[in-house]
Amino acid sequence: MRLMKMFCLAAIATVAALTFVGASTASAEGVAVCQENALPCPESKLVSLIHFALKAGTVGRLLSSIATLLCLEILVEKHIEGSLWNPFSLSLITLFKIAGCGSNAAHNNCSSIKAVGEDGLATLTKTAANLGVIKGTAAKPGSVNVQCTIIGFPVNCDYSGQNLTFPVEGSGHTAGAGNGRLTANETPVELTTTLGGFFCPSNSKLDAELISLTPIFITG
Repeated sequence: MRLMKMFCLAAIATVAALTFVGASTASAEGVAVCQENALPCPESKLVSLIHFALKAGTVGRLLSSIATLLCLEILVEKHIEGSLWNPFSLSLITLFKIAGCGSNAAHNNCSSIKAVGEDGLATLTKTAANLGVIKGTAAKPGSVNVQCTIIGFPVNCDYSGQNLTFPVEGSGHTAGAGNGRLTANETPVELTTTLGGFFCPSNSKLDAELISLTPIFITG
């Protein structure tokens, strides 16, 4: 499930290293991920590495017509090299881990959910103060493979990060945003390849709430 690459992200997210190619310093007209809520963001405060993890007490869900997969652990690492004009491009994933996934009570009938191929690209658009949207691109959508056994039938499917869209909040924007939050709310994900088995649902959707492990702000 490339969809889970942002999951992620997205992403989302949602999804998947943030590589900003462009200016090394932020500007009021641009967008930056900053360690503090400053406009423009000082060069010394530009964020170079972000870790998103599943919000405590929640699960990630992949919804489809044949089953709902629940995942107990999601970790995404994004690497940032600079900033660009709004929107800017970013590479989605450097570290991607999803574990404890399945449709059964033990969460163990999915043997593998992992990123495959080259890292995907996405854009981050600043939509308001400390708010933005991350969206996958067609040029390098990234890919996630899902392998499970559901009611005795094997599932082996690839999903794309293209067009995955995840709202992102900076630290403290709302009471629930924590250090920064990326959210998938029944976000549609695109099936690209049926590699084996009987089922690869084309109408899958992603639910997840990922929280940054350190404070981040979407500024300029």
